[in-house]
Formats: sequence, structure tokens, C-alpha cells
Amino acid sequence: MFRISTGYSRSSRVEIEENCNWKVSVENYSECYHCPINHPTFATGVIKPETYDIQPQGYCLRHTTECQNLERMTYEIDLDSNEHAGDYSSWFLWPLFSFQVYPGNILNTYHWRAVDVDHVVVWRGWYTIDGVDSEVVRRLAVQDRSTTVEEDIYLVESVQRGLKSRGYKPGPLVLDPACGVHSEHSVQALQGWMREA
Repeated sequence: MFRISTGYSRSSRVEIEENCNWKVSVENYSECYHCPINHPTFATGVIKPETYDIQPQGYCLRHTTECQNLERMTYEIDLDSNEHAGDYSSWFLWPLFSFQVYPGNILNTYHWRAVDVDHVVVWRGWYTIDGVDSEVVRRLAVQDRSTTVEEDIYLVESVQRGLKSRGYKPGPLVLDPACGVHSEHSVQALQGWMREA
């Protein structure tokens, strides 16, 4: 069993096949302006999308946001367990790994594995402290797989088809100097790292 030094042990792992280039999948992960429209369960039952913030830090993208109101959360959390229990944080580590801490201190990881130019496999892991079985984590993993993951598969595969169409022309990124929710500054950083590599 995989173990993280903080005492977390993986409680489950799923492999998600996506018919797209790994860069399409990673770029989708690197912005959340698509979340309110495309991920209704995540955007109304886990996070507050209007507070979503992504900041490049070295070769890392740090995502932070507030959790949804407790009455709207899709799972129970104890806000008094520690000062960050109500926070959502994610760190994308260039080039192919990220870890997320969901509200309630639930740890989730992504590991992208490029198969070929048109296919990627994403390993999603869910962790509990000391490997203790958790009904909350099990339910959250199932919820995530049936909602956000399925919704993202549709999105990234649609983008891949669009990129291969004869009508595709690259357009400019939307860059907000204040790095607001609708800004693509994180995508710009990601594309810069790709060019450097």
C-alpha cells in the first residue's frame, strides 16, 4: 500500500482513460472557470467557484478556494477539527502530478500517464489517515468518479476532437492582471513550461 509520510494511506485508486493528449487533460485541470457550468456537483456541493484562485509558484500551480456552505456540502465535515478544515487546496506539480486537499482534510491525488499522442491515463488516489476505512471518503470517491471525472472526460475528449478539426485555429488567452477566476494566467504558465521543456 502506498504511504505518504504524514500518516495517510491510499484507500482507493481508479484509472481513468481519456482519449486526448495529456496536455489537454492537464490544461483542463489548470483552470476552474469551467467548473460552475460543467461540474455542478463539485461547484455547488464542495467548493465556492467564485472564490477559486490559481497562482503559479515556481513549477507549481497552487489552487485555493473556500468550501461550500455546510448545508450545501455533499458530505459532512468538521470545521472545528483544524483551522484549514473548510479549505480546498490543490497543488499541480509540473509536469504530471497533483494532490488536492478537499474540505475536511481529505487527500486526493492525480497522476497523468501519457500513453501516446491521443491517449492519457489518469490515476486518481484517495487517502485516509493511517488507512482507516472511511465511509465519507468512499462516498466522495464514488461521487467524484460519477460526476466530475465523467464530465471532464467529455470535455477533454471534445477539445481533442476540436484540435484535430480542419477549422481549428489557436486563439489568444484571456489574461486578467488581477488573476481573477476567469483569467487563463495559469494556463499561460503551464504552456510556458511546456515550451521550455
